[in-house]
Amino acid sequence: MSELTETLDSLHDTDVVTTRLTELRQGGTQDAVDQVNLDALAKRRRDLERRLGAQLRADQLDLIEYKIETGAGAFCPSTAVARALLAFQDMTSCAFDAVRTAPKRLYQPSRENLELSTFLLAGARVGSLTMSLSVPNERLIAIESDLDIALQLVFSVLRIRTSSQLTSVQARTGTAALTLAHGWARNSVEYGLTTFISWQKSAAISEAIAILPDDALLLRQTIEDTSLERTDEIKEECELLSLDNASSSFVLRTTTGEERAGQLANRFPRGAWAIYARYAAQLSRMIRVRCATGEEAVRWTLNELTPI
Repeated sequence: MSELTETLDSLHDTDVVTTRLTELRQGGTQDAVDQVNLDALAKRRRDLERRLGAQLRADQLDLIEYKIETGAGAFCPSTAVARALLAFQDMTSCAFDAVRTAPKRLYQPSRENLELSTFLLAGARVGSLTMSLSVPNERLIAIESDLDIALQLVFSVLRIRTSSQLTSVQARTGTAALTLAHGWARNSVEYGLTTFISWQKSAAISEAIAILPDDALLLRQTIEDTSLERTDEIKEECELLSLDNASSSFVLRTTTGEERAGQLANRFPRGAWAIYARYAAQLSRMIRVRCATGEEAVRWTLNELTPI
């Protein structure tokens, strides 16, 4: 890791000097020596990029650059930086767990999946909020690794701006990733953070995104405004505990001891029903999940009862 850090620092120093020389030339200072120096710096940067690529391949590592900027002259609280990095890490682990197991409503990755998706701090820039993160990643021939897919999903989550985009991404990541992204976006909006994230696996595989405070606000609002619904038709044996025609309500107990309480469907035949008798019940279960919190609300509707 020390060699990787040294290369990253050298790349940063090269960029700083290049920027300074370019600014001097744009300011009216024309010097042939400056152009020679710029050409030398460009060659040095290409050499450093090749060295970095070789180090990443040798160690089977991916590189993530995470940079935060605030308003002109504004200081960024350490808590804002810590929350941003933690939320980004959690989103990555959540997406990785979804790829390896299944999308989930709540953030509950396995210990193994957490360990395999944990970032290491490869370096940080002095004088700027730029952090270099690395993570072990398999180099698979002709196919994407689980981590490749997970990182692509994280970028897809951060690009959400509409409910249709959200629905498409949620099918692959689960609601848990959206809830984590909501917390990340809320932190960015609260502190006015502009975030630049890049992922480099190889010359052919890379991704980058820039998220301004207004982008984060739209991401947060889209997640807050969206709830996902699903309706399932269920048939199960049960015991009728109560049925009120006036309020159109019912309570059932299943053979496993669970209670089902809800409303009678409009088509359900009103009349006298034997309490504590056993029936085969036709039920509709509507599940609504709030994307911002992962909270789940279940509503039961009784469509039909058949005496057993």
